[in-house]
Amino acid sequence: MSWTTGPEFIAKQLKVLNEAVFKLSRVGILRQIARAGAEAGAIESAVRTLAMTVVFADVRLPTDIEGAFAAMTRSRAGAFLILGGPMTCTSRQQIADLAVRHRLPGIHLFREYAEAGLLLAYGPSAVAQYPRVAPYIDKILKLIFDSLIAAHGW
Repeated sequence: MSWTTGPEFIAKQLKVLNEAVFKLSRVGILRQIARAGAEAGAIESAVRTLAMTVVFADVRLPTDIEGAFAAMTRSRAGAFLILGGPMTCTSRQQIADLAVRHRLPGIHLFREYAEAGLLLAYGPSAVAQYPRVAPYIDKILKLIFDSLIAAHGW
């Protein structure tokens, strides 16, 4: 169980986006500056495999998002991928609205972005994850409790 996306998952998202958008040759990557270097290698490798060019649009604050869309549009990106984070999550409606206004199809990990108006979501279901977490939490707490009992002789 994981909400993190590794290189293979980012490549799969880009492949899905490439299949959904006719003749996609240039893709924008909307990402938070704090995460800018984390997935760059995976993205470069994936777009090379798919014969696409990448345009990075880095944002630090919600006020930077509109400029990022303008930059992707100026660079003639045909679609975009969002590399999530707390700021992009809280700004998902703004991102979806800008995607519609700029006629730029986008993809994100969670369906809430598609529900807000983004073209696609491809990733694990956040809602389905919650019930699956409980047994793991139970096991972890039992291990902690058992080790406390053993350490203190209770």
